[in-house]
Amino acid sequence: MYVHVFPTLVRNAMLPAIMLLLFLFAVSILKAQSTYYIDTVFHLPYKGEWKHPTVNPSSNKLYITHGNQVSIVNKNTGDSLGIIPNTPGVKSVALAPKYGKGYTTNSQSNSVTVFDLKSDRYVKDIPVGLSPAWIIYDVFSSKIVVSNQKEGSISVIDPRLDKVEATLPLGGNRVTGMVSDGNGNLYVHLADKREVVWVNMSTYEVEMHWNLGTGKSPAGMAIDTKYKRLFSVCNKLLIILDITTSKIVDSLEIGENPDGIVFDPINKLLFIANGNGSLSVISQLAPNDYSLVQNIPTKKGSNSIAFDETTSALYLPGADQYTPTKNAVKQVTPSATRWVPSSFQVMVLEKSGDRTTEKLP
Repeated sequence: MYVHVFPTLVRNAMLPAIMLLLFLFAVSILKAQSTYYIDTVFHLPYKGEWKHPTVNPSSNKLYITHGNQVSIVNKNTGDSLGIIPNTPGVKSVALAPKYGKGYTTNSQSNSVTVFDLKSDRYVKDIPVGLSPAWIIYDVFSSKIVVSNQKEGSISVIDPRLDKVEATLPLGGNRVTGMVSDGNGNLYVHLADKREVVWVNMSTYEVEMHWNLGTGKSPAGMAIDTKYKRLFSVCNKLLIILDITTSKIVDSLEIGENPDGIVFDPINKLLFIANGNGSLSVISQLAPNDYSLVQNIPTKKGSNSIAFDETTSALYLPGADQYTPTKNAVKQVTPSATRWVPSSFQVMVLEKSGDRTTEKLP
């Protein structure tokens, strides 16, 4: 009897090589699909420290927080559309389209400024806690939530009345980034304790504190609501937690002094703005598996970011820096860096290639 043994042996021997080629092909496609580049730079005549930009996905407005005002520019051209003045030490902007209002956190006046989304005109100021920084609109509760960075608390604002409805102490002294899952759960960073605090937005009670392990100086935060993964930006490290088990499932090295992070759920990409002058692009290969795809050079100090969900464009504010010489002004140490006058800019990053990606299992 004649048996076809040799062809079978050949096929079995070639299988690992074929699998390797398929894997390398898949990786090459992933990298091609995930490539971002700086497409445009808006050079803007602004001064002062910048913080978190915000895109209005339903309009052409990009809100840039810097110094003591919010500047509004056309997100496509960089042309000026107006300003929101008298926001001392402004840090962040949140939009509440349901109420036609926007909100800014003013760290120097311990207040939140309310403005009209259509006209961008001032409405009123709301007193909150010490040094408000991050601010979000929680879709589930239809409330504005403010992190009082130096008070260890969050303030909940009712946008119908524009009044503080509750102030919740979180058991720490330094509150930074926060994110909502849109289903009644709020997650907040306690930087001094290196923790994530889970807050129930139905009861306004703290449910649990989760330790970030080796993560230090937690700042920005993002969430994947589909796979229930929480992304915590720490110094030089991204921590990924499974919020159903409160367990750390992965971690990746990133740049120094990171702050802003966004998650693109369609393309399964994370973007982290690092203060050392880089943008880390991380691909979600599976709910518990992540890979660094790119480190894009930006500007030193550009550690905040905004994402336009309608176009997938990214916006990073920054400026050129110089290091004074030893013979410079006496008050300036040789190692200190300063912004170069008239060098403020917003880097606009676009995605090259096909935006479609393989869906996770």
